[in-house]
Amino acid sequence: MLDTIYLGGFLLVSAIVMLTALIRQRILVRGLLLSAVSGLGSLGVVSLLSGTFSLGVTFNLFSAITSVLYGVPGVIGILVLHMITG
Repeated sequence: MLDTIYLGGFLLVSAIVMLTALIRQRILVRGLLLSAVSGLGSLGVVSLLSGTFSLGVTFNLFSAITSVLYGVPGVIGILVLHMITG
């Protein structure tokens, strides 16, 4: 339960930082769309390959939010975190 709260807080703070950076660079809509589409696409591919290669990454709320916010680096981070934690 506490891990979920920490993860939610991290995602909230990082979303504020990402939105602030996108607003300051004046590419808010284009940056958000590119990040969301590439992140969800790569998460979908990883979820499909997860059964074949036993990656263990599933499509759930937190992985979807992470992939929308961070894009492909977020999905890679999910994979690395899953490999570390087992």
